Amino acid sequence: MNIVNIYEYYDNGQIKAEENYKDDEKDGKLTYWYENGQIIKESTFENGQIIKESKFKDGVCISGDCP
Repeated sequence: MNIVNIYEYYDNGQIKAEENYKDDEKDGKLTYWYENGQIIKESTFENGQIIKESKFKDGVCISGDCP
């Protein structure tokens, strides 16, 4: 089993993306942020298939599986 966590950052140091992979397929929670730190999108994958997704605007969940 090969597990990889990938983090991407903006030039200002703010996190831009967190992605998790298992055996080269997206797995677990994936999160993407605007440069100001607000969440753009969250998704949850299992065995490479999306099982949950939420979309945000101005830091507020506007669709999908809102927390």
